Amino acid sequence: DTVFIAGGIYGEREIKPKGAGSETEGSIVFCPWPGTGRVVITKEDNVQGDDMTGIFNFSNLSYIWLEGITFQDMVYLKSCVDLSGSRHCVITGCRFLNLGTEEVATARGGTTMICMSGTQDCVVSNCYFDNVVGDGVNFSGQETNGNLICNNTFIDLKGKKRSWDTTGRYK
Repeated sequence: DTVFIAGGIYGEREIKPKGAGSETEGSIVFCPWPGTGRVVITKEDNVQGDDMTGIFNFSNLSYIWLEGITFQDMVYLKSCVDLSGSRHCVITGCRFLNLGTEEVATARGGTTMICMSGTQDCVVSNCYFDNVVGDGVNFSGQETNGNLICNNTFIDLKGKKRSWDTTGRYK
């Protein structure tokens, strides 16, 4: 299945598909509707409470493909794409611009553009990150393996302050 998103500016949160793709049926694809312009996810009235929610929540799903989406101009957010516990997902051609702030760095998890905790056999490729405070791609957990992160561009990526770092060394 393909979910076409018409070009425009959106202020969405917690987009979670009811189901997943499969090896036999293929991936569920989320992408811009051809010929309608860029799809931009932003939120003008972004408030600190928003830092506890992600935008695309693909956690524990398999065979999801996200392509060509721009995430832009948000100070407070947990993640743009949450792949925690996912298998065989692809994030490609997405843009992450002017996101995050150091002031929420000690919030639960802080700010992560793509969270890959416990993922297996997922791909992040051809994405563009510019003026981001937080983790560009965060992967952790002993179950995390077989992932491919390649051909991405990182410009002006600033790490988030870690709550356990009292010296500022791991910024």
